[in-house]
Amino acid sequence: KMKQLLTAGAAWKDCEEQKEIVEAIRGKILLFKLLELTTEVFIQLTITWIMILLITTETKTVRGFEIIFQDSKATWRLVVSATCSLTTVMTTYLRIKLMSKNSFIQAKGKLILAGKSFLGAVTKVACVIMYFSSFMGLFSVLGHLEEENKAPFQVPEDVDWLNDFFPD
Repeated sequence: KMKQLLTAGAAWKDCEEQKEIVEAIRGKILLFKLLELTTEVFIQLTITWIMILLITTETKTVRGFEIIFQDSKATWRLVVSATCSLTTVMTTYLRIKLMSKNSFIQAKGKLILAGKSFLGAVTKVACVIMYFSSFMGLFSVLGHLEEENKAPFQVPEDVDWLNDFFPD
């Protein structure tokens, strides 16, 4: 469009206006991709990995996934889906950086940015998973709770709780 304006004899002012419009649109697209990366993709990736970990844990507090993932093919599909989501995180981050640098990043820089986005995504997802692991029983961390529930606690009847522990 800019070349057409210049060859058609348009004024420099018209070309500058068109360039500002293009830059504004590019900024909006960049903002959209950034919001997509920080919300949709990371939430999807975190939920997928939590579902994968719920399959293998012995002390889960959430039930219901057992029926869906009795077949090992379903589990592998979920792992492939999580891997593809991680690839999406890396490529989206690279596209955002390329758009912000006007598509000028060398191959070595792209590799470094891909590694940075991979480590950042894995760290962010791992932190959220670690937060929810104790509540959901991931990594079989609630083994002690299962053992405690096997032998229920009984309150002794011969203790006077009020007078023995709270004397006047």
